[in-house]
Amino acid sequence: MERHPVIDQWLVDELGEQGRLLQTIPQPTAMLLVARRPDPPAIPDAVLDAWRHILSRGRLAVDQSEDAYIDHALAHGHTWADIADALDFPTPEAAQAHHRHLKDEITRAHPSKRRR
Repeated sequence: MERHPVIDQWLVDELGEQGRLLQTIPQPTAMLLVARRPDPPAIPDAVLDAWRHILSRGRLAVDQSEDAYIDHALAHGHTWADIADALDFPTPEAAQAHHRHLKDEITRAHPSKRRR
């Protein structure tokens, strides 16, 4: 996943050497660690916007990959029960409902639908 330069710069500016260390891990994880500190620093709006951006891009990539996994499994003879078991859903119907939700989210979150 690409790194957002605004986040990397803020990590160093705000946390110095600790920020440099946080630059070696995925940015969503770094931001989680910073936000969950006992006394977290204020996070500027530009950094919050960048954080939201990397989360939405990451979520879309995971949703697309999971959708492709399910489509591939079904095309190769796996059942909804198999998929539910593999993805930790309680029932085949729950897995099917999740798949429908993924399709809707992929359509909703497509870059062409974003406000400019």
